[in-house]
Amino acid sequence: MHIPRPTNAEAHAGLRALVGVHSTDGNLSPIALRLLAATQQHILHTSFDVESLPPISPEQLAAALVRSEVREAFSGALIIHGFASGDPSPAQLAMVEAYCQALGKAPTELTALRHYTERRLALLRFDVLRHMYIGDALGRIWEDEGVMGFLKMVGLFKGKRSDPALAARYQALGKLPPGTLGHTYFTSIREQGFSLPGEPFAGPEVMARHDMIHVLSGYGTTPDEELLVSAFTGGFRREGAVSAMLFALCLFDLGVQTAPVAQPTIGRLDPDAFFAALVRGSRVTVDFYGDWDLFAVAHLPLETVRAQYNIAPREG
Repeated sequence: MHIPRPTNAEAHAGLRALVGVHSTDGNLSPIALRLLAATQQHILHTSFDVESLPPISPEQLAAALVRSEVREAFSGALIIHGFASGDPSPAQLAMVEAYCQALGKAPTELTALRHYTERRLALLRFDVLRHMYIGDALGRIWEDEGVMGFLKMVGLFKGKRSDPALAARYQALGKLPPGTLGHTYFTSIREQGFSLPGEPFAGPEVMARHDMIHVLSGYGTTPDEELLVSAFTGGFRREGAVSAMLFALCLFDLGVQTAPVAQPTIGRLDPDAFFAALVRGSRVTVDFYGDWDLFAVAHLPLETVRAQYNIAPREG
């Protein structure tokens, strides 16, 4: 995700739009204040008194934000703030829609926000999944292998079959020297009791990339840490950045079951840590869900790989 540096005037106008989304009932909630403070600190680098900022009209916002990249960034921010507000209302949805329309942007995630607001949770799950990396992976399975590919994947997940060749490739990572990316990944998977790709009960192979990102970023697997992984992922993704974050926000902050094996939780978002992880991810030089080959660097020391991809030490 490219995070442009807005001018002071652009930041002021964008903040007024975010205030407009959060204050449809006339008040800024505690979580809204934390979200706005974190946005200022990590994204905008401003220090406006948000409690004194009046909401901006869609027309005024469009006049203030002329640059396309800034319009794109604030459209995504409106979606994230809408979901992260705790329980988005129809009035908040209407504000987000009006602002996005004025900016000439129609992010796909706006449909997801609409589904959540209208409590169409099955459609929400489908919409979020198909626009993130899991949807991309399933699409490739369908193109390459058709129905049989899906049946194979389901059989693996349910423990009714295995893929010995694929499993052997990942199991070999455990033979690499300690401290390498591959060995660290292998050890992490085994310690947590998960299956490697190709083994019974394993998920789609794309999940190995998600697990590698845990290793590379240093974030754990608790709900709080999974939210940070999603923000970090949104930062380095070239496409589907907002959807990557919505998957975890729905699961670990709004309590919506978007993954079959994770327990939903409510209210786990730490805005300060979340936006710090987003910026950290945006500075990474590769999209790990793109053409990246994890086996090409698995033999390298973990710290060497982090340096190669400009993965900074995590804050705190």
